[in-house]
Amino acid sequence: SLLPAGMEGSISTLPLQWGTPAPDAHQLAATAANVRAVADHLARLEQESGRLIYLCLEPEPGCVIERVEDVVRFFEDHLLTPGDEAMIRRHIRVCHDICHAAVMFEGQAEVFNELQAAGIHIGKVQVSSAVIVPFDEIAPEQRADALSQLRSFAEDRYLHQTVVRSSPSADSVFFEDLPKALATVQNPHELTGQWRVHFHVPVYLEQFGLLQTSRKQILECLAIATREMPELSHFEVETYAWSVLPEELQHARLSDGIAKELKWFKDVSAKVIGS
Repeated sequence: SLLPAGMEGSISTLPLQWGTPAPDAHQLAATAANVRAVADHLARLEQESGRLIYLCLEPEPGCVIERVEDVVRFFEDHLLTPGDEAMIRRHIRVCHDICHAAVMFEGQAEVFNELQAAGIHIGKVQVSSAVIVPFDEIAPEQRADALSQLRSFAEDRYLHQTVVRSSPSADSVFFEDLPKALATVQNPHELTGQWRVHFHVPVYLEQFGLLQTSRKQILECLAIATREMPELSHFEVETYAWSVLPEELQHARLSDGIAKELKWFKDVSAKVIGS
């Protein structure tokens, strides 16, 4: 009823459930059946109203679907059924959260390429930015200060999944919340590699103090989407953690921070699309 004529609607939804304990075959089958029922309803809605709406599964660190390979596996092993495949692909898509992919050390091109190869559409991009601690770029005598700065993001309202990679070739170590990762540190001066934290910081930020953000991946995603998926039009700036940001990153008025983000994304979008 609210969707204007000629526009498509996208609804993001959770990545099935939290990953631990892992769902059994019966639970996955039941989940897939529910998702197919939504697709069937949306298909009937389009026939009756002419409005195309799709449900978008959103991968998130620590969940059953946390990487692009998990999306493809769920579609191919559980969701797609003979005879309904085209309908399901039309009405069930992916919500690509840039922050979530960055935390999992997934490249933007990797996500787009694997989904395209599997014939799975991205229905919505959530424009978001993660916290990155590049210990290799920080002098050993300053790494304790970087860790201290990171501690200011360890708050209790939201879950801040953290992935630690001690070197480019090392396996990633997942922590379901930032305090659990911080508790493992014995000597900050010996920290190497990168920490990536699921904390949606303002998208216009690139660096603050000794910490960085994954802002450049927003630019990469926008460039790839413009080139590879020109039909993709839903970009949602999704910074929800304003009230729990460290004080130095907050604005006196919430509306000022939101407006600054939207203006930044509008400006960079114009540059990328124009180029």
